[in-house]
Amino acid sequence: MINIDFDKLTACGECCVGCKKKYEGLCEGCIESDGCCKEWAESGECPIHRCAQNHGVQFCGLCAEFPCDELPKKIHWNPNVIEHLTELANAYEKQTKKILIDFQEKIKINSLTTDDFLQDNFFPMFHNSYSNTFIKRIADCTNSIFEQGEDKFIYHIPLDDGWEVRLDFIFENERYKLANLDSYTLPLKKIDCLPFNTYLPLPERESIMRQEYAITRTVDCYVRLKEIIGKQEALNWFKDGKGEKTGVPAWMPYFTKRKAFIAYTAWIQNRLYGEDIYIMKFSEEHSELLFKNSTWLFLYKVAGHLKHMIPYDEYLELFETIWIDRAMCNDYTASFSYENEDITVSFVIHK
Repeated sequence: MINIDFDKLTACGECCVGCKKKYEGLCEGCIESDGCCKEWAESGECPIHRCAQNHGVQFCGLCAEFPCDELPKKIHWNPNVIEHLTELANAYEKQTKKILIDFQEKIKINSLTTDDFLQDNFFPMFHNSYSNTFIKRIADCTNSIFEQGEDKFIYHIPLDDGWEVRLDFIFENERYKLANLDSYTLPLKKIDCLPFNTYLPLPERESIMRQEYAITRTVDCYVRLKEIIGKQEALNWFKDGKGEKTGVPAWMPYFTKRKAFIAYTAWIQNRLYGEDIYIMKFSEEHSELLFKNSTWLFLYKVAGHLKHMIPYDEYLELFETIWIDRAMCNDYTASFSYENEDITVSFVIHK
């Protein structure tokens, strides 16, 4: 089956690519002009283009009301418009299903190449990886949810743990390529009325998104500094214990100095950063914090970009450097133990 670039298809089912009128500058094209083309100069805009937008479809054949009585009147230049749009709708359905199915089959038989990806960094993740649990879920999924963006085909694949992974495909060089893979999708699909300021929340994701944003910036800054001033000086740059020490007595008056640091830290990590954190021991001499399902560890596992930025051991070293300095500035010595995605930080009075 020949792939059709549906992004170039107008609401009425025409393709402006190669059009003589467009080539000669007589018409910009409905897509480029948002329906305000010279063909409809008297009314100011193409009613078919606007109608398709109002119904949230790329072209009329995908509309729930297709075929409607208005089509033959509005698309009077094509007497076979119903048959034409029906064929396009059937091709669209087959093609959108085939894009993901073909990609899944290539995963299973390990035949993906760099030509199947818009970004080279995604290829190593999928190459020879069908045995990987995460990749296997993508390959074996039969209940994906499809959406079309302005320039891409979007597939939502549910995962067993309540999360999902989203695959975006873009048409380039006569084939569909994986352009992006992510677990976050912001709930903002349409901006049709300006000025616009309606932003729906993602209540179960926003804390971890904040953490990913902050940790990524921290790692990126560290990597850049390391290239300029060397590893040790770059690590020193992220020692923020003196600043944290200033915040403890200002915001936490109810406990003695070292215990206040533990209480302050637990509250900040939980309420501001969404960490599932437990105070396991609580005294001036010895305290312990348990980061249950630590975001720091979880993100390295699921966020592919972090693996490309920094080795895992160095990633942990950066984490430990930050907490050792915070502990030292509050007269503690910090040590760490790891179990799965849990981190226990032990604070013993510094002697």
